[in-house]
Amino acid sequence: MQKLKHPKQTIILSLMALLALFILAACTPAGDEPPAAESGNQTAPEVTTPELVEPTDDQDAAALMGSKWDLISYGGKPPVAGSQPTLNFDETGLGGTTGCNSYFGSYETSGDKLNVGEMGQTLMACLEEGLMEQESSFLAMLQAAESFSLTETQLIIYTSQGEMIFQPASHQSLEGPTWVLGGIVQGDAIVSMWVDNEITATFTDGRAAGSAGCNQYFAGYALDADSLTIEAIGSTKMFCEGERGERESAFLTALEQVSRYEIERDTLSLFNGDGERIMVFYLQMGS
Repeated sequence: MQKLKHPKQTIILSLMALLALFILAACTPAGDEPPAAESGNQTAPEVTTPELVEPTDDQDAAALMGSKWDLISYGGKPPVAGSQPTLNFDETGLGGTTGCNSYFGSYETSGDKLNVGEMGQTLMACLEEGLMEQESSFLAMLQAAESFSLTETQLIIYTSQGEMIFQPASHQSLEGPTWVLGGIVQGDAIVSMWVDNEITATFTDGRAAGSAGCNQYFAGYALDADSLTIEAIGSTKMFCEGERGERESAFLTALEQVSRYEIERDTLSLFNGDGERIMVFYLQMGS
Protein backbone atom coordinates (compact mmCIF):
# COMPACT_ATOMS: atom_id res chain seq x y z
CA MET A 1 0.00 0.00 0.00
CA GLN A 2 1.47 3.39 -1.18
CA LYS A 3 1.83 6.13 1.39
CA LEU A 4 0.35 9.50 0.29
CA LYS A 5 2.22 12.80 0.74
CA HIS A 6 0.79 15.56 2.79
CA PRO A 7 -0.70 18.43 0.71
CA LYS A 8 1.64 21.01 2.25
CA GLN A 9 4.64 18.90 1.40
CA THR A 10 3.51 18.71 -2.24
CA ILE A 11 3.16 22.49 -2.49
CA ILE A 12 6.64 23.03 -1.06
CA LEU A 13 8.17 20.67 -3.60
CA SER A 14 6.40 22.43 -6.48
CA LEU A 15 7.64 25.85 -5.33
CA MET A 16 11.20 24.54 -5.08
CA ALA A 17 11.02 23.22 -8.67
CA LEU A 18 9.80 26.55 -10.01
CA LEU A 19 12.56 28.38 -8.11
CA ALA A 20 15.18 26.10 -9.69
CA LEU A 21 13.87 26.82 -13.17
CA PHE A 22 13.92 30.57 -12.48
CA ILE A 23 17.56 30.47 -11.31
CA LEU A 24 18.58 28.43 -14.39
CA ALA A 25 16.91 30.90 -16.74
CA ALA A 26 18.58 33.86 -15.00
CA CYS A 27 22.05 32.30 -15.45
CA THR A 28 21.62 31.74 -19.23
CA PRO A 29 22.83 34.73 -21.39
CA ALA A 30 19.96 36.36 -23.25
CA GLY A 31 21.71 36.17 -26.69
CA ASP A 32 22.68 32.50 -26.51
CA GLU A 33 20.63 30.04 -28.44
CA PRO A 34 21.11 26.32 -28.49
CA PRO A 35 23.09 25.20 -31.54
CA ALA A 36 21.01 24.13 -34.47
CA ALA A 37 20.97 20.45 -35.10
CA GLU A 38 23.31 19.35 -37.81
CA SER A 39 21.63 18.35 -40.99
CA GLY A 40 22.83 16.30 -43.92
CA ASN A 41 21.33 18.89 -46.35
CA GLN A 42 23.48 21.91 -45.52
CA THR A 43 23.18 24.97 -47.85
CA ALA A 44 26.36 25.62 -49.95
CA PRO A 45 28.07 28.98 -49.34
CA GLU A 46 27.14 31.68 -51.83
CA VAL A 47 29.77 32.25 -54.56
CA THR A 48 30.25 35.81 -55.78
CA THR A 49 31.38 36.20 -59.42
CA PRO A 50 33.69 39.19 -59.87
CA GLU A 51 32.55 41.81 -62.34
CA LEU A 52 34.28 41.53 -65.73
CA VAL A 53 36.47 44.50 -66.56
CA GLU A 54 37.11 45.41 -70.19
CA PRO A 55 40.79 45.40 -71.15
CA THR A 56 42.39 48.81 -71.06
CA ASP A 57 44.90 48.08 -73.83
CA ASP A 58 44.12 49.88 -77.08
CA GLN A 59 44.41 46.76 -79.22
CA ASP A 60 43.38 48.35 -82.52
CA ALA A 61 45.79 51.23 -82.04
CA ALA A 62 48.57 48.77 -81.19
CA ALA A 63 47.74 46.78 -84.33
CA LEU A 64 48.29 49.90 -86.45
CA MET A 65 51.93 50.04 -85.38
CA GLY A 66 54.11 48.55 -88.10
CA SER A 67 51.20 47.98 -90.49
CA LYS A 68 51.34 48.89 -94.19
CA TRP A 69 48.30 49.63 -96.37
CA ASP A 70 47.38 50.28 -100.00
CA LEU A 71 44.53 52.65 -100.88
CA ILE A 72 41.43 51.08 -102.45
CA SER A 73 39.22 54.17 -102.55
CA TYR A 74 38.91 57.67 -101.10
CA GLY A 75 35.60 59.52 -101.00
CA GLY A 76 34.14 56.70 -103.12
CA LYS A 77 36.74 57.09 -105.90
CA PRO A 78 39.48 54.61 -106.88
CA PRO A 79 43.09 55.77 -107.24
CA VAL A 80 44.30 57.04 -110.61
CA ALA A 81 45.09 54.08 -112.88
CA GLY A 82 48.74 53.05 -112.59
CA SER A 83 49.26 54.83 -109.25
CA GLN A 84 49.14 53.34 -105.77
CA PRO A 85 48.76 55.67 -102.78
CA THR A 86 50.00 54.01 -99.60
CA LEU A 87 49.88 54.44 -95.83
CA ASN A 88 52.40 53.09 -93.31
CA PHE A 89 52.41 53.32 -89.49
CA ASP A 90 55.59 52.99 -87.44
CA GLU A 91 57.22 54.27 -84.26
CA THR A 92 58.14 57.58 -85.93
CA GLY A 93 54.63 58.36 -87.19
CA LEU A 94 52.84 57.73 -90.47
CA GLY A 95 53.91 58.08 -94.08
CA GLY A 96 53.72 56.68 -97.57
CA THR A 97 53.17 57.93 -101.07
CA THR A 98 50.26 59.78 -102.66
CA GLY A 99 50.90 57.97 -105.93
CA CYS A 100 53.42 60.67 -106.82
CA ASN A 101 55.13 62.35 -103.86
CA SER A 102 56.14 60.84 -100.55
CA TYR A 103 54.55 62.24 -97.36
CA PHE A 104 55.16 61.90 -93.63
CA GLY A 105 53.56 63.09 -90.41
CA SER A 106 52.50 62.35 -86.85
CA TYR A 107 49.36 60.72 -85.51
CA GLU A 108 47.61 59.94 -82.23
CA THR A 109 44.92 57.39 -81.34
CA SER A 110 42.49 57.04 -78.45
CA GLY A 111 40.19 54.05 -78.73
CA ASP A 112 38.90 54.22 -82.29
CA LYS A 113 39.70 57.93 -82.59
CA LEU A 114 42.45 58.99 -84.98
CA ASN A 115 44.07 62.40 -85.13
CA VAL A 116 46.69 63.21 -87.80
CA GLY A 117 49.07 66.01 -86.90
CA GLU A 118 51.58 68.07 -88.87
CA MET A 119 52.49 66.64 -92.27
CA GLY A 120 55.20 67.21 -94.84
CA GLN A 121 55.88 65.90 -98.34
CA THR A 122 58.32 65.89 -101.21
CA LEU A 123 57.57 68.38 -103.99
CA MET A 124 58.14 66.50 -107.23
CA ALA A 125 55.81 67.59 -110.05
CA CYS A 126 53.23 64.92 -110.92
CA LEU A 127 52.75 65.13 -114.69
CA GLU A 128 50.35 62.22 -115.20
CA GLU A 129 46.74 63.33 -115.52
CA GLY A 130 44.84 63.34 -112.25
CA LEU A 131 47.83 62.72 -109.93
CA MET A 132 48.03 66.25 -108.54
CA GLU A 133 44.29 66.29 -107.80
CA GLN A 134 44.56 62.85 -106.19
CA GLU A 135 47.49 63.97 -104.05
CA SER A 136 45.67 67.07 -102.83
CA SER A 137 42.47 65.17 -101.95
CA PHE A 138 44.31 62.24 -100.37
CA LEU A 139 46.34 64.43 -98.01
CA ALA A 140 43.38 66.68 -97.15
CA MET A 141 41.23 63.68 -96.22
CA LEU A 142 44.00 62.12 -94.17
CA GLN A 143 44.39 65.31 -92.13
CA ALA A 144 40.61 65.38 -91.62
CA ALA A 145 40.65 61.89 -90.05
CA GLU A 146 38.28 61.45 -87.11
CA SER A 147 38.14 57.70 -86.39
CA PHE A 148 39.02 54.31 -87.85
CA SER A 149 38.03 50.65 -87.92
CA LEU A 150 40.48 47.82 -88.40
CA THR A 151 40.31 44.16 -89.42
CA GLU A 152 42.91 41.76 -90.77
CA THR A 153 41.83 42.55 -94.32
CA GLN A 154 40.76 46.19 -94.24
CA LEU A 155 41.42 49.59 -92.69
CA ILE A 156 38.74 52.27 -92.96
CA ILE A 157 39.53 55.84 -91.94
CA TYR A 158 36.43 57.97 -91.38
CA THR A 159 36.87 61.66 -92.15
CA SER A 160 34.66 64.73 -92.41
CA GLN A 161 35.17 64.47 -96.19
CA GLY A 162 34.28 60.79 -96.60
CA GLU A 163 35.85 57.38 -96.09
CA MET A 164 39.34 56.20 -97.00
CA ILE A 165 39.45 52.43 -97.51
CA PHE A 166 42.73 50.50 -97.49
CA GLN A 167 43.80 46.88 -97.90
CA PRO A 168 47.01 45.24 -96.59
CA ALA A 169 50.02 46.13 -98.71
CA SER A 170 50.93 43.76 -101.54
CA HIS A 171 54.52 43.42 -102.69
CA GLN A 172 55.78 43.06 -106.23
CA SER A 173 57.78 40.09 -107.42
CA LEU A 174 61.37 40.66 -108.49
CA GLU A 175 60.89 38.69 -111.68
CA GLY A 176 58.67 39.93 -114.46
CA PRO A 177 58.15 43.69 -114.15
CA THR A 178 60.46 46.47 -115.34
CA TRP A 179 62.28 48.38 -112.60
CA VAL A 180 63.48 51.98 -113.03
CA LEU A 181 66.50 53.26 -111.10
CA GLY A 182 65.54 55.62 -108.29
CA GLY A 183 69.05 56.36 -107.09
CA ILE A 184 72.49 55.08 -106.11
CA VAL A 185 73.52 55.29 -102.47
CA GLN A 186 76.38 57.64 -101.66
CA GLY A 187 77.25 57.76 -97.96
CA ASP A 188 73.96 57.97 -96.05
CA ALA A 189 71.95 59.41 -98.96
CA ILE A 190 70.26 58.00 -102.04
CA VAL A 191 71.44 60.24 -104.87
CA SER A 192 69.37 60.41 -108.04
CA MET A 193 70.19 62.05 -111.39
CA TRP A 194 68.17 63.05 -114.43
CA VAL A 195 69.45 60.04 -116.37
CA ASP A 196 68.16 57.58 -113.74
CA ASN A 197 64.72 57.55 -115.38
CA GLU A 198 66.36 55.87 -118.39
CA ILE A 199 68.21 53.17 -116.39
CA THR A 200 66.11 50.01 -116.11
CA ALA A 201 66.31 46.38 -115.01
CA THR A 202 64.22 43.29 -115.71
CA PHE A 203 64.75 39.83 -114.25
CA THR A 204 63.30 36.88 -116.16
CA ASP A 205 64.26 33.20 -116.17
CA GLY A 206 67.79 33.77 -114.89
CA ARG A 207 68.56 36.62 -117.28
CA ALA A 208 68.85 40.29 -116.24
CA ALA A 209 68.74 43.01 -118.89
CA GLY A 210 67.91 46.66 -119.44
CA SER A 211 69.30 50.09 -120.25
CA ALA A 212 72.33 51.39 -118.37
CA GLY A 213 71.45 54.95 -119.42
CA CYS A 214 73.29 54.81 -122.73
CA ASN A 215 74.12 51.20 -123.61
CA GLN A 216 72.01 48.11 -123.23
CA TYR A 217 73.33 45.56 -120.73
CA PHE A 218 72.66 41.87 -120.05
CA ALA A 219 73.75 39.38 -117.39
CA GLY A 220 72.85 36.13 -115.73
CA TYR A 221 71.50 36.05 -112.18
CA ALA A 222 70.88 33.48 -109.43
CA LEU A 223 68.17 33.63 -106.76
CA ASP A 224 68.07 31.85 -103.41
CA ALA A 225 65.37 33.22 -101.09
CA ASP A 226 66.38 36.91 -100.79
CA SER A 227 69.92 36.28 -102.08
CA LEU A 228 70.59 37.72 -105.55
CA THR A 229 73.84 37.31 -107.47
CA ILE A 230 74.47 39.08 -110.79
CA GLU A 231 76.79 37.10 -113.06
CA ALA A 232 78.97 38.02 -116.08
CA ILE A 233 77.65 41.47 -117.02
CA GLY A 234 77.99 42.44 -120.69
CA SER A 235 76.82 45.47 -122.67
CA THR A 236 76.79 47.18 -126.02
CA LYS A 237 79.75 49.46 -126.74
CA MET A 238 78.28 52.80 -127.73
CA PHE A 239 80.39 55.75 -126.51
CA CYS A 240 78.61 57.82 -123.83
CA GLU A 241 79.81 61.30 -122.91
CA GLY A 242 79.50 63.49 -119.81
CA GLU A 243 77.11 62.73 -116.95
CA ARG A 244 75.33 60.01 -118.91
CA GLY A 245 78.53 58.01 -119.33
CA GLU A 246 79.60 58.57 -115.71
CA ARG A 247 76.23 57.44 -114.39
CA GLU A 248 76.27 54.33 -116.57
CA SER A 249 79.69 53.39 -115.22
CA ALA A 250 78.55 53.92 -111.60
CA PHE A 251 75.44 51.82 -112.20
CA LEU A 252 77.26 48.86 -113.76
CA THR A 253 79.89 48.94 -111.00
CA ALA A 254 77.17 48.84 -108.32
CA LEU A 255 75.36 46.03 -110.16
CA GLU A 256 78.45 43.83 -109.86
CA GLN A 257 78.32 44.18 -106.04
CA VAL A 258 74.73 43.00 -105.57
CA SER A 259 74.31 40.20 -103.04
CA ARG A 260 70.76 40.54 -101.69
CA TYR A 261 67.45 42.26 -102.45
CA GLU A 262 64.33 43.46 -100.64
CA ILE A 263 60.98 44.52 -102.11
CA GLU A 264 58.44 46.66 -100.33
CA ARG A 265 55.36 47.16 -102.48
CA ASP A 266 56.79 48.66 -105.67
CA THR A 267 60.25 49.56 -104.34
CA LEU A 268 63.26 47.32 -104.97
CA SER A 269 66.40 47.75 -102.83
CA LEU A 270 69.67 46.04 -103.73
CA PHE A 271 72.38 45.34 -101.11
CA ASN A 272 76.04 44.44 -101.24
CA GLY A 273 77.80 41.64 -99.39
CA ASP A 274 78.24 43.82 -96.29
CA GLY A 275 74.48 44.30 -96.03
CA GLU A 276 74.63 47.91 -97.20
CA ARG A 277 71.94 49.20 -99.53
CA ILE A 278 73.59 50.37 -102.75
CA MET A 279 70.70 51.04 -105.19
CA VAL A 280 66.95 51.66 -105.18
CA PHE A 281 64.53 50.96 -108.04
CA TYR A 282 60.84 51.74 -108.51
CA LEU A 283 58.29 49.81 -110.50
CA GLN A 284 57.82 51.29 -113.95
CA MET A 285 54.25 52.59 -114.29
CA GLY A 286 52.16 50.23 -116.37
CA SER A 287 54.65 47.40 -115.87
